[in-house]
Amino acid sequence: MAGNRINILGTDELKERLSDPKKVIIVDARDEEDYKKMHIPGAISIPVYDIDKMSDTLDKDKEVITYCSGGMCDASTDAANILTKKGFKNVSEYKGGIQDWFAGNNPTE
Repeated sequence: MAGNRINILGTDELKERLSDPKKVIIVDARDEEDYKKMHIPGAISIPVYDIDKMSDTLDKDKEVITYCSGGMCDASTDAANILTKKGFKNVSEYKGGIQDWFAGNNPTE
């Protein structure tokens, strides 16, 4: 499946992507309760266990960036893998997750 590689983003790369929110979809793959407590501005909540059925609601022409808690959390990786299997061509993962984002004093909602 050439071309369906998942890009790994650092915090600076994510900030750059967020500067043009019309081109990206940020998916918080954590549980909705965690999303409600704090999330990256503009992110939508699609828990990893819902990503398969909810993927049809996402625009395949945009870059989709997944994230979760960071550290030992695999939800963003699992979500990104599901999206590539569903035919999304431009999928990225922010591995640092909300932990790195918050630790860097970046804005949250």
